[in-house]
Amino acid sequence: MRYDDSSMKHHINQLGFTLMELMIVMMIIGILVTIVAGSFMQTKLKSRDAQRKSDIAQLQRSLEAYFNDYQQYPDPADDGTGKIQGCGVDQSNPTVCDWGGAFSAGTGPTIYMIQLPNDPKQPTIQYFYRTDSTHMKYQLFTVLENAQDLDIMTFSAPPTCGDSVTSVCNYGRSSSNAKPTDTL
Repeated sequence: MRYDDSSMKHHINQLGFTLMELMIVMMIIGILVTIVAGSFMQTKLKSRDAQRKSDIAQLQRSLEAYFNDYQQYPDPADDGTGKIQGCGVDQSNPTVCDWGGAFSAGTGPTIYMIQLPNDPKQPTIQYFYRTDSTHMKYQLFTVLENAQDLDIMTFSAPPTCGDSVTSVCNYGRSSSNAKPTDTL
């Protein structure tokens, strides 16, 4: 039997992909990766926001326990950082509680929170605490990253919850006798 070289070459050329077919496959893979990566980033963002809301709720419970013991909410830190100034043994001269540190007070000391929360993107975003002059009302703030979150609030004079321009607080909770949107 005799082989025809041209038919053999034609048969070999048909076993591979053309450049156009490879480009189309690569483009489809690129589109799928982009969709999956975007979805993953959105899920991480929503997860961090859920953590922030949970942290604020835990802070509220600890502040209410403090109020039950001292009949007022603790001072905010004097330095404008939005930290709680209610730690230490001597509550006539309390110390600033650091985010990530314990919230404990009194001679016991009573532990209100074993560890105050740190924002998931700390130090870019931080929690912010403030009270009125009588220490009978408080507000807690943070930043939600998901711009479509239905809990985002608008404040007339929002505090800064972090170290950048994008860290303007847009979510808050307060004592039951105040609103997060009130001016204290």
